[in-house]
Amino acid sequence: MGKDAMNRVSTNGLFVAFFFQIGIRFFQNSTRIPIGKALTAIATW
Repeated sequence: MGKDAMNRVSTNGLFVAFFFQIGIRFFQNSTRIPIGKALTAIATW
């Protein structure tokens, strides 16, 4: 693997981790909301 490929992989990793954390936070918040509303929010998001 070249340096460019390694940089791309680590950048993607950071992105995935970032969005994963947002998703978890969003899910934790949405547990207070009825599931139907949460699913609609996720689907439209």
